[in-house]
Amino acid sequence: TITVGVHASEGNMTHGEGLTVGDIGTFHEFGTATVPQRSFIRSWFDERQDFITSTLRTQFTQVLAGKRPIEQAAERVALAFEGDVKQRILRNIPPPLKPATIARKGSSLALVDTGALRNSIRAKVKVGK
Repeated sequence: TITVGVHASEGNMTHGEGLTVGDIGTFHEFGTATVPQRSFIRSWFDERQDFITSTLRTQFTQVLAGKRPIEQAAERVALAFEGDVKQRILRNIPPPLKPATIARKGSSLALVDTGALRNSIRAKVKVGK
């Protein structure tokens, strides 16, 4: 099993105003009454099906050919997915920030203020039962 996102260990870190990184991630992933949805996980999965399929196929073909242990293939897939989600954030997820937000933070890049959310995204692998 490969999971990608803000897992509990990283998500429980405090991120100002009594919120956690997990809270911030949830607010942006699903939106709130005052924060527009800027999905960085679900939309990545929907938009990157070709990349996901290709990465899985490449790595697990190596496993079936006996050229790579399954644990190593799974780790390689996980790292590729984690990096791709982080790169997606740097490509700026719509909708655009409000002018007041841009002025406050000095950047028009959504989802990146301190970098805590992006840096907390991890891929984890569980092999076996």
